[in-house]
Amino acid sequence: MEVAIANVLPGTKHRCCKWHVLRKAKERLGALYGKNSQFKVDFHRIVNQMLTKEEFEGAWVHMLSTYALEKNPYLYQIYETQDKWAKPYFSGIFCARMTSTQRSESANHMLKTYVPPGSAMHVFVKQFNKLLYDRDAEESFQEKRTRLGGVVYKVGEPMEKHAANIYTRTMFEQFQEILYKSGSYYVDKLVPGERFKEIPALHVMKRWTVDARDVLPMHLVQYQKDQGLMTSFSFRHSQLYLNCMEVVRLGDVNVDAYTIAMESIKGLVPKLKKVAVEGDGLGLEERFVAKKARVDGAAAQVVVQYNHRVDGVSDAISLDAALLAPSKNRSGGRPTSSRDKPPYETTSKRTRFCTI
Repeated sequence: MEVAIANVLPGTKHRCCKWHVLRKAKERLGALYGKNSQFKVDFHRIVNQMLTKEEFEGAWVHMLSTYALEKNPYLYQIYETQDKWAKPYFSGIFCARMTSTQRSESANHMLKTYVPPGSAMHVFVKQFNKLLYDRDAEESFQEKRTRLGGVVYKVGEPMEKHAANIYTRTMFEQFQEILYKSGSYYVDKLVPGERFKEIPALHVMKRWTVDARDVLPMHLVQYQKDQGLMTSFSFRHSQLYLNCMEVVRLGDVNVDAYTIAMESIKGLVPKLKKVAVEGDGLGLEERFVAKKARVDGAAAQVVVQYNHRVDGVSDAISLDAALLAPSKNRSGGRPTSSRDKPPYETTSKRTRFCTI
């Protein structure tokens, strides 16, 4: 690949995937690269935090001398190709903060832990369903931990309390650790009149918040919590209704008030008819019409049918229900600490008869 890139794309910079570099380090270094190893912390600091070539080379030599790894063949090999994976050697090259193949490698690694190589199709479907169930169970656990777990503040700043309200518990703990470490830095310049009590909405990613699952299709996006009142179905109708009721109340006080109210209404109706020619689908009447059309046309949904003739009789099997995600049945009351068991872990009573 290195030779092909140099010949076909001579003006580009060949960069190795950082994820593969760290994975090879875990395989080749063994216990030295363990979960709670200090060498792993130092190695990751060199890979991720060194900004200049001098810092990288100095930290690399110090790491080798500290752990007596001057003759380690793997570390010697990757040091020879440091210009293809070390961060300081790409300081003048725009990479859009991408250091690995990211999504594809993450998905491949996740699938490989469940689906063995060369497995049959029915094994793949079974293991893939197991993967989906485990992922959903982990999300449910994190939601329960965020909802029921207590919060311990380290800094006591208003921004920390705001983060505790919007972030999931895991994301809040990471933000809290960064906020706590920021106290060791000095501030050289302050913006007059600026004091942030909350995290700016621009820097809050929805996938980090407690509303991460609140993502709906485009035709239902109005129901999302982050859309605000102006895009809500009931806001316009309720505001118009309340203000019109106030007009009715005041116009019914005496004859003069009634006359002014009627004149205003008669002059307002022609103006509204000119701009109300085309609807946006959010009006009360339009919603009722659309809902009735969905109910009446439910039987005409596009489904996949399989026609099977037996003795001249055609059977149509609808598969649209099988394509939908299974509904989650949550029991009432306080959530239990025990996890939900997937179907492949539940014990089934054996039968005396053979089924095919």
